[in-house]
Amino acid sequence: MRVEEIMACITYLMQMMMAAMLLAMNFMFISRAKISTDRLEEILDTVVDIADPKEPKQPARAEGRVEYRHVSYRYKLGSGDLFWMISALRQSRGRLSGFWAKQAPANQLL
Repeated sequence: MRVEEIMACITYLMQMMMAAMLLAMNFMFISRAKISTDRLEEILDTVVDIADPKEPKQPARAEGRVEYRHVSYRYKLGSGDLFWMISALRQSRGRLSGFWAKQAPANQLL
């Protein structure tokens, strides 16, 4: 056999193998999708134990504020703090009125 014929055979064999691999992957995806669908149906068919009250009571006025002073943040496996000396003041209704980090690098300030 010549080199061209060998290369043609190898190419055809590779195409057939790739088609078989794609077919096997499709069967894997279909089986995973079936299992996920069954689980989702199970979750959606679950009866909820907690019911909303017929006449919920609303608080007269929701007030409060949250303040962070000198808070640091680091990843579990990190070598040091990502942010440090963070101070933030949050007032009611979700408004963030102040945020500053005294010693954080400039590219990490929000």
